[in-house]
Amino acid sequence: MNVALKDLPDHSRIWIYQAPRPLTTEEREVIAAELENFTSDWQAHGKDLFAGYGVFHRRFIVLAVDETMQEATGCSVDDSVKLIRRLQDEIQLDLMDRMHITFRSENDLVVSVPMAEFKNMIEEGEIDESTHVFNNLVTNLGEFRNNWEIPAGQSWHARFFQKVSS
Repeated sequence: MNVALKDLPDHSRIWIYQAPRPLTTEEREVIAAELENFTSDWQAHGKDLFAGYGVFHRRFIVLAVDETMQEATGCSVDDSVKLIRRLQDEIQLDLMDRMHITFRSENDLVVSVPMAEFKNMIEEGEIDESTHVFNNLVTNLGEFRNNWEIPAGQSWHARFFQKVSS
């Protein structure tokens, strides 16, 4: 059962997928249509999942499930991964590459770079602990709403700064 993401509670479980570049209008339309259909019919053991989705900053796909209504099972999660893989094939873009780090540039643009380049940017002083990064390790909507975009020094990215200062 499709539920607007804004109407799902903070404890809802989430999965975040990111594109290495901004999605085009056409790609976002394809993704939204597929996610709308998928979340409307998404089930676990024959029971509807109370699920929602969102596309943020032309780059991030977020799927969410209120598991107090019905728990997402291994098979239902596998179904969502199959959907993302199908979308990847359709738009010819890797949405599962965890080796890209996305942050806000000093011009307030959302930028994604490979992890090695992110580390180089730290060494060159282009990125510091106050640079806002997107922490895709958040696991529920409450964390997403409050701690998804945070200063790098307050996220898992902080470990990269320790190596620079030592």
